[in-house]
Amino acid sequence: MTQFNLRPQEASAGTTDFEPMLSKMEKDGLIDRSKSYKIEKENGALYINGEKQSAELYNKYKNYLKGNHVTIKGHKGSLNINVNN
Repeated sequence: MTQFNLRPQEASAGTTDFEPMLSKMEKDGLIDRSKSYKIEKENGALYINGEKQSAELYNKYKNYLKGNHVTIKGHKGSLNINVNN
């Protein structure tokens, strides 16, 4: 398991770059980074704030979510990322 605890501006730290994905999700209206949000990839599905997303959205973002199980929790000034392979 890999875990990152980051400030949003550090979301591109390490080998996985989450900032472009988070920006796209916010632009698409899927998350609001000024509020709490949770993004999960689990069992080949994408969940945002506990709601399963369409296969189309999963396919759009799956390349950003490397690993078998990915959880991203964000709120204003903090970002917590867990990746299980």
